[in-house]
Amino acid sequence: HRQYWRAVLVGVGAGAVALLFQQALHLAEGVRASLLTYLHGYHPAAGVFVLPVVAGVIGAFVAWCTMRFVPEAAGSGIPHVKGVLMHMSSLSWHKVLPMKFLGGLLAIGSGFSLGREGPTVQMGAAVGNAIADALRVPPKAKPRLIACGAGAGLAAAFHAPLAGFIFMIEELQRELSALTYAMALIAAVVADIVTTSFWGTSNAFHVTEFPAAPVSSLPVFAVVGVVAGLFGVAFNQSLVAVQKYVCSRPKASVWKRAALIGVTVGFVAWWLPEATGGG
Repeated sequence: HRQYWRAVLVGVGAGAVALLFQQALHLAEGVRASLLTYLHGYHPAAGVFVLPVVAGVIGAFVAWCTMRFVPEAAGSGIPHVKGVLMHMSSLSWHKVLPMKFLGGLLAIGSGFSLGREGPTVQMGAAVGNAIADALRVPPKAKPRLIACGAGAGLAAAFHAPLAGFIFMIEELQRELSALTYAMALIAAVVADIVTTSFWGTSNAFHVTEFPAAPVSSLPVFAVVGVVAGLFGVAFNQSLVAVQKYVCSRPKASVWKRAALIGVTVGFVAWWLPEATGGG
């Protein structure tokens, strides 16, 4: 079926972009860790100011470039993809793709506490849009490929094709059809195959092996779930509250705010480096 081959192409493209992004982040975070090790060992007095300056300059540069040239690439990117699929926004893939890649690489690499989920989802959606344009897909079918690309990006980022498939169905494409399900699953699986073929099958999150917990400890896990859920709700509400507060205040330049955040990140990296970057 023609639609299935389109999903394969989207999976290959989204997987390739996610793989390149993942490898670039690995190198960038390695450079940051090496720089911190060197500064701690040889220049502890002056070294405390090096990363704040670097992160501040990078934050200002990325913020200025994003807001000046590609404002839709700001933030995690997932709300923008949702807006595109709801026909409330447009997706200029030839602008979003390079800006999201470069901006995400510089920001996460310099220590900003961000993940690769949002960027890979938005870049995957951009890949889906690019393939739809290249194949001259009818306008009615284009959102399906954009959604498949977003799900494939998530699958490739965490080696989790089922998660990418469910994410696409639940969050992006509410159309209940066998064709949508099949295309989403194909794109997610193909993207995961692309990344594991080059990067290996190692888990995105490494957990040390431990013996199975006894049945009597199950109530403890329930408590952990409740506490984690409460922290998650509090974190989300705090993000929204801070965003509303910033929007209600007299607006300073975006690049100035990003520079201040970068300086803060740099100081945090000096004292608590494990709290910075992708995590």
